[in-house]
Amino acid sequence: MGLFYDYQSSGSGVAKDEKKHRIITFFEIFTRKFWKLIGVNLLYCLFCLPIVTIGPATSAMMKVLKNYSIEKHSFVFEDFWKAFKENFFKSLGFFAFYALFIGGVVVGMCIYPEIAQTDDKYYILMAITAVVGVVLLMMSFFTFLMIPNINLGFKEILKNSFILTVVSAKQSFLTVFLFLLIMAVPALLMAFVSFSFAVLYAFFPFSFAGFIVAFNLYPTIQKYIIDPYYDAKGQDNPEYDYLKPAGMEDVAVFEDKGGEEAPVVKASKKKNKKTIS
Repeated sequence: MGLFYDYQSSGSGVAKDEKKHRIITFFEIFTRKFWKLIGVNLLYCLFCLPIVTIGPATSAMMKVLKNYSIEKHSFVFEDFWKAFKENFFKSLGFFAFYALFIGGVVVGMCIYPEIAQTDDKYYILMAITAVVGVVLLMMSFFTFLMIPNINLGFKEILKNSFILTVVSAKQSFLTVFLFLLIMAVPALLMAFVSFSFAVLYAFFPFSFAGFIVAFNLYPTIQKYIIDPYYDAKGQDNPEYDYLKPAGMEDVAVFEDKGGEEAPVVKASKKKNKKTIS
């Protein structure tokens, strides 16, 4: 824009649907919520101390992190505690399910390499077991995102978790890679530097990795489950209200049509003769 911009002429306007890149949005939210993510991690570790409450604590954490990922306000303790109580038994059941099967995968990955030294066919079983383990981990991401956010039964959540894992395979693989990378940082520091780095687990990895899971995968849940539900009812998904101008969630008073306005015609200046009475 020039210093002497002509405000009477029609400009090109600003594109209404122009959006920032997802990576930029991620880091903007991450930096704003950095200290709150540490608080969420501490809260999660505290609620996981009985061990049997890991499942409910995970779904409660994902409720808060989902809100952060879509730039929706969340009261950390209040929302965490509410989700923890409301989804306790459902989360407990899913945690038992995944712990059983993923635990079996871990045991298999420990046993098969030893047996494969005498029988090569066990390498095939080891590869299949590894694939099953990765798929189950990806499914668990969707499961614990859906538990506190969608009112579905056990079978429906499990089925949708598998379907969403398949239709978003690329995004899911990337999320698994980043998740494991972040979770491995304290473990590597403990192994190669000092065991005292175990204290990092209280502040760092769970909520940071969980935020990546929510940011990467919740849009898939919105696209394939939540949005079709509201479309069928002829309603807008209220989770997108944050994209609307403040106070305009229900009705738009103005419609931005930058660049479509008709140019303003300047009025010609004429000298008026002065008369002396």
